[in-house]
Amino acid sequence: MLRDDAIYCDSCGQKLPLSAKLAQQTLTEPEARGWGSVTAADPDGTVTVDICLACRIARARAR
Repeated sequence: MLRDDAIYCDSCGQKLPLSAKLAQQTLTEPEARGWGSVTAADPDGTVTVDICLACRIARARAR
């Protein structure tokens, strides 16, 4: 998520360098809230989040 001229991971909230590569992931709204995301839901009820590499790895391990 871009805010205050900086990039933040929607999951962990970590401030990242502008050159950071974020992955977009689509989650159900309950799953997104469970991971701590406050991103607004899309019209279909899903939430598209930008996540950092560390969160992407953590989510893969959790599955």
